[in-house]
Amino acid sequence: MEISNSKFKNIFSLCILGITFGLTLYFVLWLSRGSFNSDWADSLYWAKAAYDAKSFFNPDFIYACTLPFGGQWFFLPFIGIFGVSMKTQLLGMSLFLLVFTLTLFFFFKIIRFSTNESCLSCAFILLILSSSAKLREIFWGHVLYYSCGVLGIQIGFLLFFYYTRKPIPENSRQKRIELIRLCIWMFLCASNGNSVMPLTVIPLFAGIIGEKLLRQEPLSLKQSSGFWCSVMILFLVSVVGYLWGTNLASAYPSEYADGYLIYSDISNWPDNFLRLFTSWLTLLGAAPAANDPIVSLSGFSVLLKICAGIFLAGIPVFMLISYSKIKSRAIRIYTLTHWTLTAVILFGWIFGELSNLTWRLSPLVYSSAVMTAFFFHWVLTEQRGLIMKRLACVSVLTVIATCLLIFSEVVSLPSNYLAVNPHFALAAFLKEKNLTYGYAEFWEAAALTVITDSDIQVRNILINDDFYSIHFYQTNINWYRDQENVEQYFIVVSSSLYEHMVSVEHFLIQTMDEIYQAENYIILVYNHNLFSV
Repeated sequence: MEISNSKFKNIFSLCILGITFGLTLYFVLWLSRGSFNSDWADSLYWAKAAYDAKSFFNPDFIYACTLPFGGQWFFLPFIGIFGVSMKTQLLGMSLFLLVFTLTLFFFFKIIRFSTNESCLSCAFILLILSSSAKLREIFWGHVLYYSCGVLGIQIGFLLFFYYTRKPIPENSRQKRIELIRLCIWMFLCASNGNSVMPLTVIPLFAGIIGEKLLRQEPLSLKQSSGFWCSVMILFLVSVVGYLWGTNLASAYPSEYADGYLIYSDISNWPDNFLRLFTSWLTLLGAAPAANDPIVSLSGFSVLLKICAGIFLAGIPVFMLISYSKIKSRAIRIYTLTHWTLTAVILFGWIFGELSNLTWRLSPLVYSSAVMTAFFFHWVLTEQRGLIMKRLACVSVLTVIATCLLIFSEVVSLPSNYLAVNPHFALAAFLKEKNLTYGYAEFWEAAALTVITDSDIQVRNILINDDFYSIHFYQTNINWYRDQENVEQYFIVVSSSLYEHMVSVEHFLIQTMDEIYQAENYIILVYNHNLFSV
């Protein structure tokens, strides 16, 4: 009977994970098209740049962020087959989702979660990372340093416990192989420089070393020589990786990524701190409009997400307070890892420029969700107190209700992307007019290129009151040269921008040869290229 119950639990939890993974994959492959914009194409464009240059970076491309081992690697297997297209975008993100979920599952298994615990924990985390439009964009729309950071911790943690598991003899060949694999991973994470290393390497080192130093036992260098030798090797490898990566990327400026690695004005620090709580709840989707009724279905949804946000923020605090009572070495290490990650992000949030954008807290959403899974495992395996069991029951109810809410929100997203994303109608109009090469401001440029599978190629420009110029951001300088077999070039502008251009008698208005209107967009057509590069 016990075996039968165990099998039932495993089958049930596998079904839950399968349904949740299927829903997330459905979002990636279909629902995401309704929200797709140029911001989602970052990783895809980096892959195209690397593919064309046959190198880590392309000297002709202007990057938002330089990551030698960033998200572009998920898209590179498909870029040579499908080019810059929606197929490549969807396949690359599907590959990331698969790798993320598989490594997350084994991440829990290596620290002795049961199969059903691992499945339910993975399902919970996938749903939490889908709890708002912004989180869905960050984790399932493209692979930026946020995603690289959480994947770095996840796989680093997994490889570390493969290396330190007891059944493997200290000086065996397998032990050395495990150390080499861990060294390679730490090298890759560190090579991504200042954007990723503080989110991966530093928290991992702090967790591993901190747990060793905080043990309630005498520190013996002789007995711990193997541990400290391994840590030193990993540290040196990480330093080499960091130096190699930063040297490689130094020739390619990335003003966007560098822009938040600075201090903010000291007078803004109190406001930055006070903005933290509301930004956290907003990121999780608890952002009602003013005057929305509390006693309503939407009001209850917001209330539930507020509770979930407080719960996700509070569990790591509780686990830190209970640190001395935690027997699991893995949970102790991750608790310190989480709080180091929290310290790094909060330092940049309060004293730097991270507070400008709520989604820069997204690694903490992931890590807090992992801490929540550890909390339930800890209560089930190590705690016997009645009060703790009751607290866990209340927490489980909150988690289940939140997950059901998020599930229903994702399912209810509009499936007819043609009706909700205006870029598709605009692309169809450009095809109808046989316009295949042109320019637009950032939010339209890459989006139109990707959704048309590069049948229409639109490049990024800036338009101001006096003139227009190349927008040196996520673009290639060669894209502004005269193109073969292109007789007409076009510029897409919004209706409001067009009206402003008319009012100031803009140069582009005075020199156009044709003009079309497509919904809320105006297309200016020229019989010559607008740039001389």
